Amino acid sequence: MLFRKGIAQINTETHEITMLIESPLPIGPGGDILDGRIYFASGSHLYSWEIPTEE
Repeated sequence: MLFRKGIAQINTETHEITMLIESPLPIGPGGDILDGRIYFASGSHLYSWEIPTEE
């Protein structure tokens, strides 16, 4: 889940939201996932963050 200030994960059983990472810049449009990365924009730039895998 993308928030303006970071990326979070929702526990589907408890509905608890856990912030995974805080962003140093405001997160804008996006949320597309490809090859284990979530893509989003900030201003006119495109960024991505590698989604951690659960082992």
